[in-house]
Amino acid sequence: MDEKTTFWSLLKESIIVQSIITLMMVSAIVYLYLTGKEVPETLYNLTYIIVGYWLGSKTQHTIEKSNK
Repeated sequence: MDEKTTFWSLLKESIIVQSIITLMMVSAIVYLYLTGKEVPETLYNLTYIIVGYWLGSKTQHTIEKSNK
């Protein structure tokens, strides 16, 4: 499978979108922390949920890929 096909396949499975959203949430927390601003508890909780979902979907994708 070439890179272009892989990209569209991952986009179709929304892995790229999930990864971008996860990166944005983690980046927001890191930015707030590094600038000395208070990180809202809600942002922490949402980020934990999103990271957990992202890791779960990556695991599921790996399992499905290995079963093929």
